[in-house]
Amino acid sequence: MSGELWAFGGMVLGFVLGEVSSIARREMQISAAKENLRRELKTLLGVIPQKRHIVDQARAALRNGTILPTSNVPASRLGYDVYFVTALPSLSRISRANIHHIYETMIWNDRYLHGLKDEILSAIKDGIIDDPFGEYVGRLDEVDHAYTKTQKLIADYLRKL
Repeated sequence: MSGELWAFGGMVLGFVLGEVSSIARREMQISAAKENLRRELKTLLGVIPQKRHIVDQARAALRNGTILPTSNVPASRLGYDVYFVTALPSLSRISRANIHHIYETMIWNDRYLHGLKDEILSAIKDGIIDDPFGEYVGRLDEVDHAYTKTQKLIADYLRKL
């Protein structure tokens, strides 16, 4: 009977050790994912002033009746695409929503700025907007406002870590 107890005890011990190592491994993955997201958000925080500078130059050009290309290097989103899902269970509902909003804003602004020159030229050519230069200055104001809001969200998120 004592041999059976030892076998059963060994089986239980093996199961417990397996579960503990699985939990520890999962926690390490979550921690690494959160750290990678944090690093990428810090990078985005540094990139936003450059993107705002492009927007400022484009607005100034539009006010002077000229058009500058606004295409730029898209913001990094590897952390969002790869690590966000892993970090998700450990993030609060507000943090998840903020991170999602941050990345979606960056993606949308990058796409919008990429095609902006062609959109403006098309609006001028087709004559569909009475004052295309003024209209697009206003739209760039909205893009700039979105960058400002995104900077604040990132700074708040990083401060809470």
